[in-house]
Amino acid sequence: MRAEVEREVARIHTRIAEAEAAFYAVGTMLLGLDRPEVLAAFGATTFAAFLDAHVMPAATANRYMSVAREFEAEQAAELGVLKAFHLVQYARVARTRVRAAALAKRDARIGKPARRLSSMTAAEVADAVRQVKMDAGRAAVPKASSRERRAAQRLVSQFEERFGMDASMRIDKKRGVLRLEVKLRDLVEEGGRHTRVRGFDRCLRILRTGYYVLDFKPDPLVGPSRRGGSSCGPWTGIGRTRAVQGLERAAGGVMSFDGPAEHPSAD
Repeated sequence: MRAEVEREVARIHTRIAEAEAAFYAVGTMLLGLDRPEVLAAFGATTFAAFLDAHVMPAATANRYMSVAREFEAEQAAELGVLKAFHLVQYARVARTRVRAAALAKRDARIGKPARRLSSMTAAEVADAVRQVKMDAGRAAVPKASSRERRAAQRLVSQFEERFGMDASMRIDKKRGVLRLEVKLRDLVEEGGRHTRVRGFDRCLRILRTGYYVLDFKPDPLVGPSRRGGSSCGPWTGIGRTRAVQGLERAAGGVMSFDGPAEHPSAD
């Protein structure tokens, strides 16, 4: 039984090698078609349009061509086409080629032993591609400065002192808001019939559980935004309720990332 399976595995490895060689060959042939006279003969304006109309979807063709463009035949054979393709994707995302030193540095940060590129499987390279995409996404989100964090903390302190309840603040730079969060149960008096802060009942009817959320727009000069300024929970079209205006008045006006500024309705 074992000998039979080993023979089958050997045949599988042979077919994989043949398939990878064919994959690389197709990529080379496609690259050879990328010539002005070919486009002129078929009346195509771009190579991608030519591929879509006469060969295969350009997105699929790019998979073949990317490996043939980036690697020599011997390198592709040694790496395996699938790993080579992931390496191409990694290079595009990270804007650099995968190098052993870079991988060792990344692995050290998360407590993994250093790896050699030749020892990585295609799945491991694909995982590295996903990881660097996530790193790039996190790096693209603007970070709050210390001045912005101090401004947010001032608003939280003013709110807690004015209303006597715990609050928290998150600075969402991606959405451009200061987000004040207060537990709804802290807004309701014992018995649940009357709210401690006049006017919050409208918000409570919309958002029954979790947190009351109030977004402060960052530009103090324009006042309320076209969508109504502040919001209760995820709803943004309900307008500026008396509770919202009262809260902003108590907090010293609409909060900007540089500090509080007087709101037009605060007087």
